Amino acid sequence: MEPEAQSRRIYEEFFPQIYNYAYLRVREAAAADDVAAEVFRKVFEHLEDYSGEKASLRTWIFAIARNAVNDYFRRRQWRRWLTLEALRNIPGPEQDADERLLQEEALVRLRRAMGRLGERERDLLALKFTSRMNNREIARATGISESNVGTIVYRALKRLKEELGSRGGG
Repeated sequence: MEPEAQSRRIYEEFFPQIYNYAYLRVREAAAADDVAAEVFRKVFEHLEDYSGEKASLRTWIFAIARNAVNDYFRRRQWRRWLTLEALRNIPGPEQDADERLLQEEALVRLRRAMGRLGERERDLLALKFTSRMNNREIARATGISESNVGTIVYRALKRLKEELGSRGGG
């Protein structure tokens, strides 16, 4: 495959996932655009160095994305946590006002519960659920063992469930 065609295929396949991951972490559309642009700049700059023996292309790209998000926060010297704010903009089936209000209240409770998690837990949940990476891919992208990834994700989800159940989410 020609390099230009390969680059186009990679961009088209991975851009939506990378942008969503960045947006859920940085919570600003313009910043997510900047992070995604930086990710693909690095991907294309180092594509010839990529080795499929070490990790899948997806894992390699998400490792770059994770580092780009961390760099973004380091440059600004502040931290934000994963929220599900972006989900408000996803069109869904027609809902009546009461149903929409209940859904928004549930999202507020979930954001509060997510805010009680540690940064590492939020990061792993973002990789797991926004990029649909499996534990092995997350382990390779983060340098955490696969079993530790599974344990952290399991415990984080258990904490979320307890927070949402025992406190009524608030």
